[in-house]
Amino acid sequence: MEIILSENEIQTRVRQVGAEIGQRFADARLSVVGVTVGGIVFLVDLIRSIDLSIRVGLIHAKSYHGTRPGELSVDDSTLPAEIVTDRDVLLVDDIFDTGVTLKRTTEHLLERGARSVATAVLLRREKNDDCRAVHPDFVAFDIPDRFVVGYGLDYNDRYRNLPYIGVLPASEYETE
Repeated sequence: MEIILSENEIQTRVRQVGAEIGQRFADARLSVVGVTVGGIVFLVDLIRSIDLSIRVGLIHAKSYHGTRPGELSVDDSTLPAEIVTDRDVLLVDDIFDTGVTLKRTTEHLLERGARSVATAVLLRREKNDDCRAVHPDFVAFDIPDRFVVGYGLDYNDRYRNLPYIGVLPASEYETE
């Protein structure tokens, strides 16, 4: 597997993004909502880098099936209202591709009563920006338009535990 972001590179940049978030939301009532399952690893490291008193919650969104995007499903049944209602929310996800997940989950959180919603992603896949529905407020890394795994990102629920980001060889999924 080709490693494109090492564990050290990721940790250094996540701390920087956490500091930026802390500065931007210094006077806010901030809640951080992570998109599971892929965003969990980034969420955990990121919230430890934000030097503020925050609330944390989770929302489940899934759109990928193997290497292909599909219909987006959102489940916030475990997200208590007090995490969102009348608070500034930072929505944290693993990878920004088309923008559909961030757009729909942002709209959903606003409908649930969030005062505002900002977004943070670990990775932004390089694509034509004209085709995207929204743009994240905080981006840790821009990456080439390749299928990546590790640090929470998966292929059929495998590779999430890798401490780095790597490009999955086509031989791993070419029979799909």
